[in-house]
Amino acid sequence: MGTTGKLLCEKNLTREEVAIFRNAIGNKYMYEMYFDSIHLSKNIGNNTKDSFCDYICSSRRFFLINHLRFYPHYLGNKVKEIHVVGDHDSALDITEDAEIKVNFTYSVFWKEFESKQEIQDWVRDLSEHIGEDNPMHYTNAIIICGWLCLLCTVIVLYLRYYFTRCHSIHLSIPYVV
Repeated sequence: MGTTGKLLCEKNLTREEVAIFRNAIGNKYMYEMYFDSIHLSKNIGNNTKDSFCDYICSSRRFFLINHLRFYPHYLGNKVKEIHVVGDHDSALDITEDAEIKVNFTYSVFWKEFESKQEIQDWVRDLSEHIGEDNPMHYTNAIIICGWLCLLCTVIVLYLRYYFTRCHSIHLSIPYVV
């Protein structure tokens, strides 16, 4: 049960708009959506090096994802989670500056909620690994490490000051038995 290939919008992209999309794909921009309290995010497109010659010439190809597949899992009348998969087979090549007619489409495939492990296995098999994870996780890890380094530096400086001060006070007091 679901909707397949439903047209969302049809757009004629000008050369300037194609360049804007290419820049967004190069910078790994993502779009975000919310359904109730469920957060959905996906890359606008991807870039790749097609062949060995392209790799040597260091030219990249940019692909705009124009079809999304939504997999909402429901229990009763409540949606529990939604997985979004971009259809890379129907992605448009926007490497060159040219006017392009784009049809943005989507498909929805409803599935009754099963056990959590079955869903994770199903999504792992369904999604393609493009080579990039969500960059936000790496950014958060770097920020946390930076704060920990700053905290350790402050603690070490304080302890060094404390022990040198106590050591000099200890040396100035005569030892009495």
